[in-house]
Amino acid sequence: MERFGPAGTRCRATSRSRGSRPVRLVALFGAAVLVLVSCVMNAHSIESGFLLQLERQHRGIPILRLDEDLNVKAQAHAEWMATTQQLTHSNLSAGVPGGWRYLAENVGRGYSIGSIHDALVLSSSHFAHMIDRRFSAFGVGAAKGTDGRYYVVQVFMG
Repeated sequence: MERFGPAGTRCRATSRSRGSRPVRLVALFGAAVLVLVSCVMNAHSIESGFLLQLERQHRGIPILRLDEDLNVKAQAHAEWMATTQQLTHSNLSAGVPGGWRYLAENVGRGYSIGSIHDALVLSSSHFAHMIDRRFSAFGVGAAKGTDGRYYVVQVFMG
């Protein structure tokens, strides 16, 4: 089911704490950058992954481990969507390491990574994937199409 979010952003889905917030944000940012940069990601993928982790951290939900196989899968599909300008899901279990019990995927398209993230958060089915405690790992990919829009893929595994 396709949903529309802020400023022409489209997304699809398949199946706040208090305290020392600035310190926690800095710690989370540092950890996220170290993990994300170590996996050779583009800046747009890093931004999308960081925003996802902030949503979880902001709600007291453990952040996700970045899985290299899921990352490769997500990036390849984001690049395919950007090239074809199609917003579609991948074959979800293809390229996913064994041993999983739960899988989900969010895909989105928009003129900025932030607007795609906002649309995913506003969609109950997408947001449910983002904050689902059953997931322990994720991969994220982002690519810019010749149409000027970004295409984002988030793959979740638990």
